[in-house]
Amino acid sequence: MRTVSHPAPSRTDMQRQSNECGEMLVNMNREDMKQQRQIVKQALERSGFPTDTPIPAECDTRYNNPLFGSRTWTPFQPGTQATTTIVENVTARKKIIAVHDANKLCKTASYLRSTGENAICPGHQGHCSANLKPWDSIGNEELYGELLADQLAEDEQPLVIGQLTTDGDSHAYRGFSKKHSEVVNLTPGKLARSKTLGVNPIA
Repeated sequence: MRTVSHPAPSRTDMQRQSNECGEMLVNMNREDMKQQRQIVKQALERSGFPTDTPIPAECDTRYNNPLFGSRTWTPFQPGTQATTTIVENVTARKKIIAVHDANKLCKTASYLRSTGENAICPGHQGHCSANLKPWDSIGNEELYGELLADQLAEDEQPLVIGQLTTDGDSHAYRGFSKKHSEVVNLTPGKLARSKTLGVNPIA
């Protein structure tokens, strides 16, 4: 109903519907990204390259709140959600081919704790929307890189990433390259974004 501009009766109803179809949407998106990876292979074939040709890709993580200097060394960070994506640089559309969402927010756990129960995410009774423990670092981009590599490895013939463009701290690159090289027997080259290099991309 939301897709035909039919407004939700209330925020509560919108949340309830999201909870009911959330897992389905996750599976649909994973299947779509798998199809996008196949499209990249088809583009390689049309250009006369084998499907296992190493390709360039970009990876980055965005947070719901800025972490500033507390990214990796403390659990007491302002961020509670992080989304890490990897984008192919073969086609003109630059499609997302893998994504990982990290989340510390859980309304059920907050309610259970208010009643005196020692509810720790994830794994408590009832619905848990968090996939990180409260003391885990939300800025663990090395872990997120590993999980992205795991998603690519799910394919029968995984895409081979030859160059990975990331930001300057290299955490996501380290995690991704470690796992990806185990699957495809190739360590991706590391490239830095122009912003990281201090170059104005518009100039």
